[in-house]
Amino acid sequence: VSGGLHGVGASVVNALSTELEVFVHREGKIHYQKYERGIPVADLKVIGDTDQTGTITRFKPDPEIFQETTVYDFDTLATRMRELAFLNRNIKLTIEDKREHKQKKEFHYEGGIKSYVE
Repeated sequence: VSGGLHGVGASVVNALSTELEVFVHREGKIHYQKYERGIPVADLKVIGDTDQTGTITRFKPDPEIFQETTVYDFDTLATRMRELAFLNRNIKLTIEDKREHKQKKEFHYEGGIKSYVE
């Protein structure tokens, strides 16, 4: 899913994070790679089997770059995820906050933008 204007979202998040992990569920396998400050810690590797498809991305924003705050508002991010789910028909997006007040929301709209205007 491209959420930005230029399709560079993941590389920008990687560059602005102290740590980024990506898990890709594809063709029966889970592929994994970890980065620190934009540099791969190891080569891409298969870490298991799966019957799912999709991508999980975890990151920690770099406090040296984001000096004012690295605290995110769950509701603001969830609203953006909901918008992206409407723009990409039949996709399922999940946002999970693992901080003290744990929250999780899933967004799935089979009709895409049509579901939004109904």
